[in-house]
Amino acid sequence: MTRLLLIRHAHVDTGPPPGRLCGRLDLPLSPTGWKQIRSLRDRSPSPSSGLVALYTSPLTRARATAAALGCLWQMDPRIEDSLAEIDCGDLEGMAIDRIKREHPLVWAQNLAQDDDEFAWPHGESYRQFRERVLTGLARLADTHSRERIGVVTHSGVIAQVVGALRGRPAAVWEHDRPEPLSATEVAWSNGRPCSILMFSERDWA
Repeated sequence: MTRLLLIRHAHVDTGPPPGRLCGRLDLPLSPTGWKQIRSLRDRSPSPSSGLVALYTSPLTRARATAAALGCLWQMDPRIEDSLAEIDCGDLEGMAIDRIKREHPLVWAQNLAQDDDEFAWPHGESYRQFRERVLTGLARLADTHSRERIGVVTHSGVIAQVVGALRGRPAAVWEHDRPEPLSATEVAWSNGRPCSILMFSERDWA
């Protein structure tokens, strides 16, 4: 069994509510996000218990979070492309209010959360997203069999892992989204996640 400590990156600013569609949109951490990281540093002066490696999504918000944690824990983060957020295609970065006005049917299909084949125009389907995430994490778990690793990634990635464990379809994303800079830990065995040890814990370090 391998233990995966899945850490959602710190806060980003997607604009005035309800914000923008943010999957691969490469936003930096917000001032609130950096404040969250400083708070974590203050309460966790020593390396996180038992971690043998630290991996990160290639997106800026995850890499910045991983760099801060790596400095704290004296570990060099390794970039893993499979940990990136879902690709929202042509609508990436578009204001949610504009999507509702100009693409109402697409917005309704996404909100329905009943079709694993749903994808934003020219984007990644939820089925493809889950397969990518689980395949990538399975490879990391196999590389670190019987060890504990840190993984800095995104809410969508973590929601797919938790959703798979809870038996939810890939299109159902609303119930399993973790908070910014929270930790979710899962046990991994035989190529699949097998149990949730901790979910969206904000006071984890």
